[in-house]
Order: sequence, then C-alpha cells, then structure tokens
Amino acid sequence: MSSSSTSSQEENRKVEHDDRETPSPNRVEIRMSEIEKEQAKDAIGKQLASRSTKEDLQRNHILKSTELAPSLQATALHLEKEMVQNDLARKLGERSSKSELERRHILI
Repeated sequence: MSSSSTSSQEENRKVEHDDRETPSPNRVEIRMSEIEKEQAKDAIGKQLASRSTKEDLQRNHILKSTELAPSLQATALHLEKEMVQNDLARKLGERSSKSELERRHILI
C-alpha cells in the first residue's frame, strides 16, 4: 500500500470517529426538537387526563346540557334568553306601584 492511500484511510477513519463523538449542531438541534415535542406531548396528555368530564361541566353550569343537535343549540339558547326577557318585562309590568306599596305599608 502506498503511504498516500494509508494516510487517506486513516483520515477517513478519524473523520468517522470524530462524527460519532461530536454530533453536528444540526443533529443536536434535531434531537432537542424531538425532546421538546415529547415533553409537549406528555404535558398535553397529563392535562387531558385531569380535565373535567362533560357531566361535571354540566353540573357546574359551564356546559349546557342539551339533547339538541349542535346546529340548533345556538338558536335554542337565543330563544330561551328571549323568553326570560319577555317574562321579566311582564312581571315588571305587573308589579305594584310605589303608592300601592305605601298604602299597604310595605314602603314608608
């Protein structure tokens, strides 16, 4: 073997050896990205495992309990609000006047 081919082989081995010991910045960035993805995945998994159930949300009046199709829920909520407003207006119209309350000794 010639000395140039021997030195060339030694350089190749040295480069291969150096690559294994010192990862390139690109490889480090890729590995860090993979680690960050795994950490985010784990965090989301923990949050999903500890979230409230649908029944808990309905019990706490956060989520409406309804058997309606989702496309009809907004309309039903709007109609329900209108009914409450109409009922309140009717009851306010039926309430006693200030003079009536004074006559009945409710107001002084």
